[in-house]
Amino acid sequence: QVLEPKADTYDNVVADRQCTLTDFARKLKGVNTIAIKRSLLNNDILYKTANCYKVYSKYRDTFFEEKYDAFRGVTQIIVLDKGKQLLTKLYKERKLIMKGQK
Repeated sequence: QVLEPKADTYDNVVADRQCTLTDFARKLKGVNTIAIKRSLLNNDILYKTANCYKVYSKYRDTFFEEKYDAFRGVTQIIVLDKGKQLLTKLYKERKLIMKGQK
């Protein structure tokens, strides 16, 4: 039996740079994935423009990345490694909207 090195496993599972905000929220048990952007708005990480959510510069390109999806015509928020840590911290502190909450 060959064991995969720990760093390779981390890179393959956790360090996926193309993980969207909604995809990552699905990994956090009980989080309301529909309200995840509102949760980050309430925590001053995102702000809302007329038609979309944007990442405050303090968190942009270090915690989250904004990626324009030309096919769908929307801006996706990609969660980077530091963003995953931040979301996990907010989850443990119960600062994310959970299913059944409004």
